[in-house]
Amino acid sequence: SAVVNLFVYFIFIPRLMKKRSSKGLIHGLLLLTLGSILFLMVKPGGYIIFIISIILTASGNILMNIFRDTLWNNVIGEGERAKIFSACQGIISIIAIPSGIIAGTLYKAKSIYPFIGSSIIFFAALIFAIIASKVERKVIANNLNV
Repeated sequence: SAVVNLFVYFIFIPRLMKKRSSKGLIHGLLLLTLGSILFLMVKPGGYIIFIISIILTASGNILMNIFRDTLWNNVIGEGERAKIFSACQGIISIIAIPSGIIAGTLYKAKSIYPFIGSSIIFFAALIFAIIASKVERKVIANNLNV
């Protein structure tokens, strides 16, 4: 994962930074979704699929994190950036607290369920990012027409 992260950071991030941040976020979430779905398909001895899954997931994770933070910083004004960012991080942390218990309960029910849950969450985030990107394009277009 670390090697993939370095490769993505130095090769793809500079290219994606030239585009809208929402595009990079969508690419990251798409790779995360594909990587997690591919992980569900790994059979015993399926090392190639497993390695591809790791590459996709690691690539998606670094893209998603970088462009999510970029979008946060671009949307929030200078004066309130630290307060809003820290409040959101706190809320995310509070929401994440029961995730271990939920994952453990799902795993106890069937070992694949936490991974299916992750895939569903990544897919839902991808859909949300696509919708947000369309809204962003409309806002940009309306501001250019004004």
